[in-house]
Formats: sequence, C-alpha cells, structure tokens
Amino acid sequence: MKRFVAFCLLLIMPMTLSGQAEDGGLEPKTAKLERGQVLELSLTTPLDSGGALVGDVISFRLEQPLKAGDLMILPQGWVVRGRVTKVERAGKNCKPGRIRWKLEPVMTPDGRRIKIQPISDFLATRATPSDRVSLDSAGKKIESAAKYALLAPVLLVTLPFLILMYIGMRGEGGCAGNYGVDERVPAGKHSYAAVSKGMRLTESRLP
Repeated sequence: MKRFVAFCLLLIMPMTLSGQAEDGGLEPKTAKLERGQVLELSLTTPLDSGGALVGDVISFRLEQPLKAGDLMILPQGWVVRGRVTKVERAGKNCKPGRIRWKLEPVMTPDGRRIKIQPISDFLATRATPSDRVSLDSAGKKIESAAKYALLAPVLLVTLPFLILMYIGMRGEGGCAGNYGVDERVPAGKHSYAAVSKGMRLTESRLP
C-alpha cells in the first residue's frame, strides 16, 4: 500500500510543478492606447476665479474605465490631477472672471505615464480621434507663426478704428463702475480629456 501511495505522489508532483511553471511564465497582455482616445472626467475640486491661485492642484475622477481594446488600463474612479495655469479676477465694467487649467499626465497602476489634454464636449462626441488633440510639433508652430504674420498688416490697419470703437462704447450698457462675475466651476462638473500620444501599454495590475 505504501509503495502504491509513493508511486502516485511521484506521478502528481511533476504535473503540479509543470502547471506552476506555465502559470508563472504567462506574460501580461499588451494593447495600443490610441491618440485621441477619450477620458470622461468629473471634477472633485470646486473652482472659483475669485480665490484660485496659479499653481493650485485640482482633482478629477474617471467616470468610465479607460480601456485599450479589451484591456482595462485605468479603472473607474481613478484620480486624475490638474493644475491651475491662469486666473483673471472679475473687474470693473462687467469684466468677467476666468480660470484655466491643464491636466497632468495620468499614472497607471504599473507606473506608466499617459499624457492627456482637456477637450471640448464637441470634440469628444463628434470629432474623429485624430482631430481631438493638437500636436505641438515644430511644423505646427511654424504654420501657426506664419498665419499670425499674415494677419499682422491687417491688424495694424484696423487697430486705430478698434481703439476708437472701444473708447466710444466704454461705459455703455450699464457696466460703467459695475463689477463682473467670477467664474465658478462646481464639484461634479462633467468634462472630457483625450490621450495626447498613442502608446503601447500592458494590462493594469490593480491592488
């Protein structure tokens, strides 16, 4: 009987070790995260141009998981950080307050950085992925500079007339001496972002 048990153990142990080796050798799945892929965000930090400062850190949460193909890269509720880049206080003559920010790269659970940028609702829902994000390439910068150079003569000709119109219209409409309204963005505000550059990622290993 003992010999039979020992013989069975000798048969089972190699099979168990082989299965463990196969499981340990499985490589994580990879997928391509496409440029222009949309992230749905919900603001968790309320914003007010009356009290915000440049450099303030703000937070968002993913409303839907970020996936690449069938693989989940970021889960729902993942925190996305941003930073205030420009603040304009409300002023006299109904000058409205304004606040602007940029999104910081998102860190995946395995430590990879995904560059993203905010986009409008129109771009998120109607534009093609390649048209959702802007590329800060040298060619784009040269093209933009050339457009401004062509517009410069027109601005020089029309500038005196614009100044006269501004002086003539200043104070009209009941705004003289009155303050404008600061921009306020409440927590829970829905917005969109898009992946700035495509990259190949491995399946997230969530804790």
